[in-house]
Amino acid sequence: MDPTVLAKAHSGVAIFVFIFYFILGGLMLASSAKVRSFILTTIFHFLVLVLVLLGIYTAYLKGYSVTDGFVITKISCLFLFTLLGGMSLKQGLSKTAAIILWLLGLAAIVYAWMVGNHLVPVIF
Repeated sequence: MDPTVLAKAHSGVAIFVFIFYFILGGLMLASSAKVRSFILTTIFHFLVLVLVLLGIYTAYLKGYSVTDGFVITKISCLFLFTLLGGMSLKQGLSKTAAIILWLLGLAAIVYAWMVGNHLVPVIF
């Protein structure tokens, strides 16, 4: 399979994850109980899983090593995104803490996008 096509698919899924993250953030700001809906949570987790698998497979086809700084930085950013984003959408947090965690998760995914487009240097 052509790595360029997979990279485009990976970018498309990343856009869906980004949009879905904004939707969940809006529901969180509106204090909606739908933010913890099983269907919305399942869809979001599925999209993130597809994003990770496409990213790893594309990196493999392009010849990147697991020890490459590019791959480590992208995986670290995605890990931070899921950790911070997941914590921000949990029940029982103050709205201020949830917003800060949500924004930090947003910063992690934006940084991963910037690394992927070679706009900023990698961390590792």
